[in-house]
Amino acid sequence: MAAARLGVVAGTRAVPSYGLTVGTRTDDAIGPRMTGGIDSAAWWRTVTGGPFSMQWQSVVEVGGLVLIALSQAYAGLIAEDLSAMNPIDVRRMRFFGTGLDQVLPAALRSSIMPYDARLDALWPGTRTDFAQRALAHFAKAVVHSEDPADDAAAVSRALQDHRAPERIERPRAGDDVLIMAIRRHLRATSGIGRILRRLREQDQIACEQRRFTRLYHAAVQQGAVQ
Repeated sequence: MAAARLGVVAGTRAVPSYGLTVGTRTDDAIGPRMTGGIDSAAWWRTVTGGPFSMQWQSVVEVGGLVLIALSQAYAGLIAEDLSAMNPIDVRRMRFFGTGLDQVLPAALRSSIMPYDARLDALWPGTRTDFAQRALAHFAKAVVHSEDPADDAAAVSRALQDHRAPERIERPRAGDDVLIMAIRRHLRATSGIGRILRRLREQDQIACEQRRFTRLYHAAVQQGAVQ
């Protein structure tokens, strides 16, 4: 996997705990912490030279297809690395995510699998896990080939008879409002997952999961001291 703090990390590699992302909408975003903004390319070159990162060549030399789930932010980080790779290795890669054609260079775009909102009818989930869901669907439900175009066509066929579910737009709320709502739900139920679902489904309030976790613990702590 690609990690903003550690580089390209093997799934079996033990790493230290950290909270850092190149995204812009979470408490762990790195951009706001840096004076004058962030040079993403320079940052990525530095972390991939660290002790926990492996090289892309080590990833592709295993053989078979290489399935990569990406946000736009992470696609921007690794685009330079991938552009420098052997075209034969790149041809074995399949990319999953939204808006990747706006970030990845032209030579890689044919390997972007054409998943869209219709995936929610096949493999339900949230916006934040779209790329991972698309990869999971491709790995388990699509017959793979060695040709990116054939695989893209197979994805299109899998989606063609489905319609995107109507999406509910939930308003965002401030921390104080969310903590009050969490405390209200705590009177009737327990469990962080159950309360998050109630917040989204009953209260129709949007909350990113990492932010919710922080506010949940704050709500529990407030209840403990009163």
